[in-house]
Amino acid sequence: VISSSISTSPKLHRSIPFQHPKLQCTLPGHLDYTLCIMENLSIANASPDLSFPWRLYLLLRDAEKEFPTVISWVSGSHGKVFQVHDPDEMEKWILPKYFNSSIKYSSFRRQLIAYGFQSLGKRKYTHEEFSRDDPQGCEKVVRVKSQTGKNAKKKIALETERMMLGTDVQ
Repeated sequence: VISSSISTSPKLHRSIPFQHPKLQCTLPGHLDYTLCIMENLSIANASPDLSFPWRLYLLLRDAEKEFPTVISWVSGSHGKVFQVHDPDEMEKWILPKYFNSSIKYSSFRRQLIAYGFQSLGKRKYTHEEFSRDDPQGCEKVVRVKSQTGKNAKKKIALETERMMLGTDVQ
């Protein structure tokens, strides 16, 4: 059951990330600053430019109280593994609130992979820098750069040829 605080048509306030007029936080870069921000930041006052890892962190933080039957941290994982329990409910009610009104669960999964999260099966995910107890780790979670262009195609072709021939092609 999803909390009634989740609206069917969420509206995000357009403000600069981490600069809310009512917050009295210390200087950026200090742990106290990050903790203050995480205690006061909500998806409602977040900038549309807030990165995927920060949005995911807010989603999981809010999930503990608002929708633990849909997504939650896995008990016994020390806040390093989370699990999606109900992808349909997540797609219908939660993803539009935290990401984009038209995001699908499959797109959410692709974003996880693009940011280097590893699937542990049964809709469980982890990332070495992403943790319930370390919000600053979100800064270290970046998109994995994919190889594109001629060099990547050449490398793939050489690897494929080597595999097919069973030899070392240079």
